[in-house]
Amino acid sequence: MTIQYRTPEMPNHGESLESLIHKIRQTKHILDMQFSNPTGGRPLGAGWSDPTFDPKLHLSLDQQPESKYTFEELGIQQPGSATSAVAATSTFPLFTPESIPLIRKALLNPRYLDETAAIFGSKTLIVRNTAAYSPFFRRMWSHPSVVHKLSQAAGVSLEPVMETMELGHANIQFDFASCAGMTREETLNNVAHQLTSGRFAIPGTTQAKDSRSSGEIDKAAAKKSLIPWHFDSYPWVCVAMVSDTSDMVGGETVIRCGDNRLVGIAQPGMGSAMMLQGGLVKHLALPATSLLDDRITIVTSYRAKAIGIYDSSFMSNIRVYSDLQELYRQWVDYRLNRLEPGIKSLQDKRRHVKTFDEQDLQEEAEERIVLKEYAKRTLRQMVPESIVHPLVDRLGCALFYDARDDYVSGILFEGPPRPCQLCKIPGAVIEKVHLTVCLERYTWRPDSPLWSDCYDTSIVLKENGLEAQKRMEELQVKEVFNKWKSECRPWGIVDEFAVQGLGEYILEFLELCGFEF
Repeated sequence: MTIQYRTPEMPNHGESLESLIHKIRQTKHILDMQFSNPTGGRPLGAGWSDPTFDPKLHLSLDQQPESKYTFEELGIQQPGSATSAVAATSTFPLFTPESIPLIRKALLNPRYLDETAAIFGSKTLIVRNTAAYSPFFRRMWSHPSVVHKLSQAAGVSLEPVMETMELGHANIQFDFASCAGMTREETLNNVAHQLTSGRFAIPGTTQAKDSRSSGEIDKAAAKKSLIPWHFDSYPWVCVAMVSDTSDMVGGETVIRCGDNRLVGIAQPGMGSAMMLQGGLVKHLALPATSLLDDRITIVTSYRAKAIGIYDSSFMSNIRVYSDLQELYRQWVDYRLNRLEPGIKSLQDKRRHVKTFDEQDLQEEAEERIVLKEYAKRTLRQMVPESIVHPLVDRLGCALFYDARDDYVSGILFEGPPRPCQLCKIPGAVIEKVHLTVCLERYTWRPDSPLWSDCYDTSIVLKENGLEAQKRMEELQVKEVFNKWKSECRPWGIVDEFAVQGLGEYILEFLELCGFEF
């Protein structure tokens, strides 16, 4: 049976750069008003103190990574948004033996652990925003000596992405079966005690093991992973290890090369780290096994420091386990700090230059496209808490990592056909073409600006001009566009969710159509 669809015309209500900037400033004002402590941080309090961070005592500054993997060596065309030819580095020493127990104690301090910890599954604890509570931990990642060493490894001058929120995101392997019957407070206190006392209170570092053979890497990468193939939320990450890796097997960071080869980089030894331009390189962290059953990795996000470089950042992977009010407040601050110099530069040129030639106009057009996309993403990535948390509570976190890629690849639609419960047209099933033209699709949040975004994108793709070229400089965006082009179909709202990294809306829209997860 052939189904005839009527496709309503969507008027172009695309927002101007100036209106987007105005909305960001309004959002910043609202978030600042909601902040519970606008006058600044609080004193540490009686009976508690943080160690003093001393780069000479706590940092290992002499040795740089032995190997640097360039985009060219990995067979990946260097993206236009890349800030260095370096895609990744081998591991290198970063912290001294004396610092390791202090790092673990700062990370797992019961005084604030309830504010920073999220239990992710049965064997993972995620800890975020420790830097907001521990001066030692904050300086450990933002001290000029640290940033200088990481910048040397990356081949570009870096700075932390945010003030505290992305300084030291920790993934902690812990078997919560030992905490059966405990309250959350008791569980966190138990984790903190077990992972900071006894042998964990003794200074020490270990050397990284060599990566396994390419055949072993291929075999391990083919297995199901807790976090699948992905791009990081931010341009650069430093991945550091604060656990004994001497008996660990696995744990490599695997990069997919341009020819689909897999390259495995050995996980860092205790006190060591690696750099990865993870916002632009698709990668996977392989699971590790250890007799000690202790694995703590700390990931800190950085961006290029130079003004006029607009980083490729999404919050797709982190909204599901973050304090969204705090995350969004720091997100808006950092994005405005990048946008405002660019806006001022455009305004100054218009005010002072008397005659514009074709080159001036072309440069301004390119700059406005980049600034507008940056401003638009700043707003769209802040999915309301009222949407994120109910979905997480019902569906769990894992689906959010898979939603975008499973939609783009089509894996989501494998299996028996699912009738569309939104339009209920006989014969209409949930698949990409139908989702694009379903007569009832505007039932989903009809006032959302994403409908205008979707229309604008369809025009940009049809014209295939400068704006399409600028958008395609980001690999995450290019991946979605290329797959869509190969399918020879109209651009739809779920495609727009995918290209903007909005997994929550993919899940919400599919559920509206009757898709069951």
